[in-house]
Amino acid sequence: MIHATVPYSLMPSQYEAEESKLRYYEEIASYAHSSSFYPLAEIKVGETKYRLLSPIDALVNYDPNEKQWECRTRRLKYIGLSSESREAAIEDFNSQIHVSFQQLYSKRPFEMTKDEYVEWIKLANTIDLLHYKTTTPLKIREIGCVSYGKLSYPYRIKWLTDESYIIHPANVPAELMSYKTGQWIEAIVERNPVNNRLLRISSVRKIKFRIPRPGEVQKYWDNMEKIELDNQSG
Repeated sequence: MIHATVPYSLMPSQYEAEESKLRYYEEIASYAHSSSFYPLAEIKVGETKYRLLSPIDALVNYDPNEKQWECRTRRLKYIGLSSESREAAIEDFNSQIHVSFQQLYSKRPFEMTKDEYVEWIKLANTIDLLHYKTTTPLKIREIGCVSYGKLSYPYRIKWLTDESYIIHPANVPAELMSYKTGQWIEAIVERNPVNNRLLRISSVRKIKFRIPRPGEVQKYWDNMEKIELDNQSG
């Protein structure tokens, strides 16, 4: 909390708009000869990282009237709040940006409302989108079969795409090492977004699965055509 003698012209009653309130806190910080700014070059939430196009200063202040910490910037609308600590307010600020970015990133421009599009442009002018796209792993659901090779433990997974993955125990869930050869699995894998190389397996579960024989595939195909014709005649 900042203690300072503030001129009457800086009393908060004269600042009703959020932008004016920001200037008010900045001026208080300057009168107290103490910086309340938190430099941001990257925003991290969990394993997700957002590198910024250029560093920005987040203003972090304690509001004695609301008895809470606030974290905000001039560039973005988000305000991180916490009654516990400065760090928690910053974390809340980062989380708000993370949620908003992911919600808008999954939409195409024509799917956004006018307000969403305006907000997306602000985020796109703040976050390095190219860096995000080329460094954030793709999470994909895949099906494969475990085999031992010449070892006494799981050595390889052959995916339905016919790609083989040599198992690195440090990059897979521990339970995978107990699976028997021939066990089919469904896995959530993380791949490099640039070269599609498998980075790690996040989760696995056993499934019952088998690849249909050529004769079965033809039978399914023939029956599918018959069903379609029956539906059209009906």
